[in-house]
Amino acid sequence: MQKDFHYYCTAVIAWAAGYTIEEALTIAYASQYVDDATENTIIVFDNSSTFMPFRTAYLGLNSFAETIQNDIFIPFHFLPPNGVSGSLVTVPNSNLANEILDAALAEQDNELLRLIRTGIALHSFADTWSHQRFSGRHHPENNVSDISFFEEDEWDESELEKLWELLPQIGHGEAGLHPDMPFLKWKYINRYGDEIIRDNTNEYMKAVDAMYEKIKIQENESWPEIRNNIHYHLSKPTVKLERRCEDWNDYLNYLLDGESDSFAYNVKNWRDDALVRKESEEPDDVEAAPSYVWRNDFYSTKWALFYEAAKMQRDIVLAS
Repeated sequence: MQKDFHYYCTAVIAWAAGYTIEEALTIAYASQYVDDATENTIIVFDNSSTFMPFRTAYLGLNSFAETIQNDIFIPFHFLPPNGVSGSLVTVPNSNLANEILDAALAEQDNELLRLIRTGIALHSFADTWSHQRFSGRHHPENNVSDISFFEEDEWDESELEKLWELLPQIGHGEAGLHPDMPFLKWKYINRYGDEIIRDNTNEYMKAVDAMYEKIKIQENESWPEIRNNIHYHLSKPTVKLERRCEDWNDYLNYLLDGESDSFAYNVKNWRDDALVRKESEEPDDVEAAPSYVWRNDFYSTKWALFYEAAKMQRDIVLAS
């Protein structure tokens, strides 16, 4: 799944489930930021305090490192169904996915932390449908071949088929973006020689229904209509991600009677709110590491709380 689902669709579901639009957008932002939190450089403040963010997403050659697989891919993107001591192959609506989401919803110490924990957990919960049959480790269980997709009433060989042998057997690396396209119907051969047929829209709608039921605060009489519109947006064959996001933004604006011109996701918003870079007293001085202005409420900012919440989820998974 990509930003169109993890942010926009999640915001629609949360709002329909009874959260205010501000709460729904906080949940949705945390959900999407799981895919964007790639920073792991120490933050230094002007009072000598430090803060160390950690990655919940990674793309690069270090994907082969067990630490990346164990600390990032498995706890946030490819949840093992019953914990790390058993099978690591992701299963939809798994026990562990439900446990993590239940724990987030039960958070009582801090309401903002609860919303952010819920967003992170919903990301992983939803991914159990899109990432099903794959694991977060480098293993032959992620082997994929003979990829094709269904278009205009026939199966066409995917261009990725020519490249699959060069891609890593980590997650759905060999399948490329096929699991992440909400409108796609596709198939492949797994490591055992079985043909696996996936209708992403159907699988995504199963995630939608489960997410709504899990986080629902009260019944929404408009849910059937909203659900139909969600299905429409997921099934619309729009390849370009940003165009899909624009369509979702327009739908959010329609739902809220034009309350805002844009609910667009900006990856820098939470970080920029939490961190203000200190201007150097010597303009020509090139600092090895930038210094940021300390704020007494730093640990209450959404950006700092995101990492607190992410650590809580990672600890649950790794202890499972």
